[in-house]
Amino acid sequence: MRRGIAAVLASVALYRAITAPLLRGYVRDELRFTDASVGASFSIQGDVRLLESVSSPFQHIQIYAHSFFGKIMVIDGDLQLTARDECIYHEMIAHVPLSLIFASERNPKVDVLIIGGGDGGVCSEILKRPGVRAVTVCDIDSEVTRLSRKHFPWMARKCFEDDRVKTVHESGEVLAERLLARNHSFDVVIVDSTEFGASTPLFSDDFHVTLRDLVKPKGGVVVINLTSLAWHAGAIGRAAQRNKDIYRHVAPFGASIPTYMSGHYGMLVSSDAIDATSSQTPIYVDDLDSQHLCYYSKAMHRAAFALPQSVRRAIQVQRQGSLPMEPHVYTACDLIDCACVAIIFIGACAGLERVMTTKIFFIRKRDKSTKIH
Repeated sequence: MRRGIAAVLASVALYRAITAPLLRGYVRDELRFTDASVGASFSIQGDVRLLESVSSPFQHIQIYAHSFFGKIMVIDGDLQLTARDECIYHEMIAHVPLSLIFASERNPKVDVLIIGGGDGGVCSEILKRPGVRAVTVCDIDSEVTRLSRKHFPWMARKCFEDDRVKTVHESGEVLAERLLARNHSFDVVIVDSTEFGASTPLFSDDFHVTLRDLVKPKGGVVVINLTSLAWHAGAIGRAAQRNKDIYRHVAPFGASIPTYMSGHYGMLVSSDAIDATSSQTPIYVDDLDSQHLCYYSKAMHRAAFALPQSVRRAIQVQRQGSLPMEPHVYTACDLIDCACVAIIFIGACAGLERVMTTKIFFIRKRDKSTKIH
């Protein structure tokens, strides 16, 4: 009787474990994100409530709620933004290029193209600048925009309800080629995309050549998001070198974003006309109200280009040749893993040999029996 009750209770527990994540309002005690390439993870702990879980034709999007970080957007298991610190990323990727453009023109009427950015965060920051004439937002996934309107209204509504904004839901690569064929040009192009899945075409050399041709040659700026400055200096160096083959001036810059892997995130600004790292290059921020900003300022703009030595070395190595692989330090755990694999392999071979020997024995025995008969 007791075993029967225990079996029923175990079945109920298993059912709840399987179905609970599918139910709206599901509460978990941890939300964990992992960078498998370096073997590190970041977790948000406490009550994390699932509000939405949507599978679009392109990706899986989830919206969570947390008492400290507020609402959280996750795409294909990768954290995209939190209400707590989204302003840092969006301000830096938007205002760094705009401050360069507005300083280079006396009476600017700036046109901006955003590839990605379907949540409206970058767009809402761009619209804080009075000199912006038009913004085109191209995100392949309309579900990102729909969910952002619902859960991040301070970003999305400010963007998508502004008459200066045109929204397109298609491949950024396809749109860029079509705009170029029609002789469109922009003062600023910003790539605000994920680093995987449907965004893969946005990392090709041909796409970045198209972006260069889309910006105005006498003052256009292209900015792309990259990855962790602290953990992926090699990737930063490769991206910088690729763009140095395309543009005259290329400069990585960083921002401290606590909920992004390592907390030190990198971006890249490229231009044929503006050298973002030169102390002689002016920056215009007088049109910004500091009360409406959480991170960006003229001082933060300058400081963002002060790179760690590891990143500088990675860029230098890329100029000279391929980046050497980082040496792996073998630990006791590695040796134990190797020993376990060896034991399993030897055991499997021994087992296979035994099976084959037994099979051959029975075949021979059967052959003998057949001959006797």
